[in-house]
Amino acid sequence: MNGYEDVFDAEVKGLIHDFTGGIPRQINNLATACLLGAAASGVLRIDTALFHSGPCRTSS
Repeated sequence: MNGYEDVFDAEVKGLIHDFTGGIPRQINNLATACLLGAAASGVLRIDTALFHSGPCRTSS
């Protein structure tokens, strides 16, 4: 995987925006939590299943 591929599914991007109310700092915090959760799980793409799991929700 390189830096040009989408790590977040399109639906997850919308969920992150909705969940955070579009507040940039909260978007960054939640996206970082998802990235850390994905890395810890060895997942290369963040989908709705990962978003709805614990790792993506811990920072928000």
